[in-house]
Amino acid sequence: DLNRVQPEVKIDVLQADDVPDDVVRVAVTARGKSTRFRRNSSEIQMDSGGYDLRLFRDRQLVSQWPYPNSDTLAPIANEVDPEIIHLFSNSLVGLGPQGWMRRWDNQGIVSAGQWAVAEQYLRLAAAVFVSEEDLADGDMVIKYRQWSRLLVLTRGPDGCTIFFGDEIRQFPANSVPVVDTTGAGDIFAAAFLVRLFQTGGNPSEAAQFANKAASLSISVSGLSNIREALSAKLVVA
Repeated sequence: DLNRVQPEVKIDVLQADDVPDDVVRVAVTARGKSTRFRRNSSEIQMDSGGYDLRLFRDRQLVSQWPYPNSDTLAPIANEVDPEIIHLFSNSLVGLGPQGWMRRWDNQGIVSAGQWAVAEQYLRLAAAVFVSEEDLADGDMVIKYRQWSRLLVLTRGPDGCTIFFGDEIRQFPANSVPVVDTTGAGDIFAAAFLVRLFQTGGNPSEAAQFANKAASLSISVSGLSNIREALSAKLVVA
């Protein structure tokens, strides 16, 4: 989860596996005493596993997929062409552009940066999700708000801020004991988009629902436990 620890994250690997060439593996190492993945740990290595980019680049293959009601597109480190958004024209698309915004030096140290073609792609999404940690400067919020139909700024323990037309609304996070924050941003975005679709486009209900889902996810550790927590406590109307 690069969002929550930069610039304390070092990208160790961002390259194709041996076979096939289109399989990409991303490996990172989180360093430093303030690492939020695990307390009292100075270095944690993580691996995304391998995934085949041909699944996303082959238009004929993608055209055979059953179209879901909604899709969240959120690359890790610029490993996918943003043109992928055109493959999901029949779905409600949420865009997490962090992976296209990130930069890293020759040591692999991650930092926030500008996305030169942001305007072109943000306009195509039903909702855009960015975190405070991903903003290179304060002007980015102004620009992203202008270019997005609906901009959601996630603020960790402070919840989220929604920019929708001329409206700005703050939604505080639910107070829960924090066990593991890994993946909370992805869960927030997915829950927001699902609820946005279910309510016919109500961003306020979507924000409250997503805050609750993300809060539940950080109160437990491990994917199976997250599933159980969400299934038991999150009611989807």
